Amino acid sequence: MRGATVFTQSELDAKLPCPDPEVMLALPWDALYSAEIRCTREQFTNLTQAIADNWKAWYAWSKTENPYVEPVPSGGYQEVLSSFDRLVLVRSWRPDMVQYAMSQYIIKEMGKFYVESPSVSMDILYDDINTYTPLIFVLSTGADPTSTLLKFA
Repeated sequence: MRGATVFTQSELDAKLPCPDPEVMLALPWDALYSAEIRCTREQFTNLTQAIADNWKAWYAWSKTENPYVEPVPSGGYQEVLSSFDRLVLVRSWRPDMVQYAMSQYIIKEMGKFYVESPSVSMDILYDDINTYTPLIFVLSTGADPTSTLLKFA
């Protein structure tokens, strides 16, 4: 999921140009090409050619509300792509949807438990802490437990 790799000269010579560089920048196009030539199960075989041949359908797919669950256009890819392979496509076409698609992938592969944040009251947490077991808050942007702590105190 990191993106394109370094290409040899022969790989660069064989790479198709992106059909619309204003819609898809070079780096995501290179990531798709990299997946095509480096895939081990041949699930991305001729992917860039399929996209170039059917650009409007792929572009329309990318603009759907949730491309991770929508059927991919042309080329028989719908039948051979795994859940993880679909993440590669979403990452290239819709980087804004990667976090949501990752959540859907985890739900499908591991279960909803792994993506839901547990809601716990301070009363329950307080019963589990003592002088040897501290309560540690791991905060993310926008999280502020101050009011919860003050209400509990």
